[in-house]
Amino acid sequence: MRAQAFGVESATVDGQDVRAVHSVAQRLVDRARAGAGPAFLLCNTYRYHGHHVGDINREYYRSKQEEQTWKTQRDPILNLRNWLIEQKLADAIALDRWHDELESEMNRRWSSRSPRPTRVR
Repeated sequence: MRAQAFGVESATVDGQDVRAVHSVAQRLVDRARAGAGPAFLLCNTYRYHGHHVGDINREYYRSKQEEQTWKTQRDPILNLRNWLIEQKLADAIALDRWHDELESEMNRRWSSRSPRPTRVR
């Protein structure tokens, strides 16, 4: 990792795993707060969408099945939700209600946004 070449503490983590990211980030934050300097955290994730708006058909570099697998089996929010339920730290009804409230709030705020300014050349 390039940061290591500059003497910066570095770590790599599965960015799709919320608990793993938290664990490694917490270690690096504690390290920094103890005065041991900065750190670089590389979170490897999966890009669900194309590189740009026109990148609609991505089948030339990954299959629809691959995308579907990542969305259904490796989704970080869904996996954390399932873990919380399995560990009996939350129940599905409460999490679904919270999800619906958050989605409603995001939609409300998004719809109230003023239009983006036009670009001046």
